[in-house]
Amino acid sequence: MAKLALLGGGGFAKEVAEVAGLIGHTIDSYFADKPGNSPLRHRGYLEELKQAKGDYDGVALGIGGVSRKSQEIRHRLIGWLDDNAIRCLPIVSPRAVICKGAIVEDGAFIAHNVVVAVDARIGRFSLLNTNAIIGHDTILEQNVAVSPLAFIGGNAKIGRNSLIGASANILQGVTIGENVVIGISCTVLGPVAANKTILPQLKRA
Repeated sequence: MAKLALLGGGGFAKEVAEVAGLIGHTIDSYFADKPGNSPLRHRGYLEELKQAKGDYDGVALGIGGVSRKSQEIRHRLIGWLDDNAIRCLPIVSPRAVICKGAIVEDGAFIAHNVVVAVDARIGRFSLLNTNAIIGHDTILEQNVAVSPLAFIGGNAKIGRNSLIGASANILQGVTIGENVVIGISCTVLGPVAANKTILPQLKRA
């Protein structure tokens, strides 16, 4: 197994570190713009990581995707990792179900109790949080964040840098463009153009 550096020092980084440990990787330090709440050793940020990359077999991206802003931060960091030729392994919980023919690309993170159905493809650095379900033949492009309890039906396609909110439901066969935000508990029945934000309809008391 690999010795990894953790990029990020918040709560989500602790989740990534836990899963990495469960599958046999070693993480003893993290890199972030300021010290966080991780019990691991803080070694600086990007410049320090660049200088220390030879100490590690790769990097795990430990910054969550919870908003348009955080998705943009993740997007920039992915570009930096690529520019500096830093390897990023997929981190997949042993408690997730990855079905026959499914592909999980480099840098992706899959949390506990996620189901990835037959022949789905999880793109580079995509993030599937706890209890998310990804249907058969669905494609998630690079850096798609799927929040806890979200459901994406079969043959759907989610564009890069998009965020699917907690408990959202995406109908089978739906295409969602790049940089889209689907809000908490929304149900999406048809295509969504790039850069759109879909929010839940609030009921008046």
